Amino acid sequence: MTRAAQLFLKADMLDRGAHLNAVGAIAPDREEFAQDVFDRATRVAVDNLPGVQQLSREFMTRYASRGWDEVLPLSKLIAQGRRRSDTDDVSLFKAMGMGISDLALGAELVRRARERGLGRDSPSRRR
Repeated sequence: MTRAAQLFLKADMLDRGAHLNAVGAIAPDREEFAQDVFDRATRVAVDNLPGVQQLSREFMTRYASRGWDEVLPLSKLIAQGRRRSDTDDVSLFKAMGMGISDLALGAELVRRARERGLGRDSPSRRR
């Protein structure tokens, strides 16, 4: 996950068959990957299409003028039973975040770290 304001990942950095989880830049003033990643993406999925259409700079640049037909909501991809094939190059998933699931994952990671004696407590922030 990143808060990248400028792209740092280009298509030639990805191996054939790679999967890219783009989960960081979720504001229109930020981007993580170059447009050439889309050229190699044989599968493009998102968790929230309206959110991506309004907030993802990479996706807005790519699809706003050409249409969004190539972008599938993850739920539809799963419902269709679509799987990767040997002919797929790069698959791409853009997650805009689903607050409660992000919080649940964070709580689980903290629980596991404490169980294993990892990490350290930090004082609560005060305004």
